[in-house]
Amino acid sequence: DAAFDKTKRRFAWLLRTMKDFQHRYDSIFPSEWNLRPMIAYEFCRQTKLHLDEMLSNQHLNPIDVSVIIDILQHTIDFEMDLHQTFTHNK
Repeated sequence: DAAFDKTKRRFAWLLRTMKDFQHRYDSIFPSEWNLRPMIAYEFCRQTKLHLDEMLSNQHLNPIDVSVIIDILQHTIDFEMDLHQTFTHNK
């Protein structure tokens, strides 16, 4: 369950990092390079692999269903935040 709980912190970390990146580097890198969406994509890809691994190993370490539901809701909220970020910054 502790690894799943860290997922919330991962999402918060990316959102903070994206804001920091925007303030520090948006004026340096051309927008055509789409660095922020690429960073977010790679973060999401790695997070998916990590969550897949945890779910695949749950027979070794059972996960409370309420924790899974909580992480699912946070994931949906995170996806909506990313969607808003990248659709409003086009």
